Amino acid sequence: MYPLRMGEVERANFVRSQVEIAAHVERADKLVRLSTSQLERAKARWPAGSKVKMVFFNELLGQ
Repeated sequence: MYPLRMGEVERANFVRSQVEIAAHVERADKLVRLSTSQLERAKARWPAGSKVKMVFFNELLGQ
């Protein structure tokens, strides 16, 4: 393997960092979707007329 010229090392490191960031974002997105679906299920089980329920879940779901 030939040695990388200056600039290629930086470019390779940048690309690797972008791939790592993308993997973290994808994992975080999956966690958020999972949490949101869990909240929706919990919201459905909560007593229907509860004012606390509405404020609490709407805050968590950002609605």
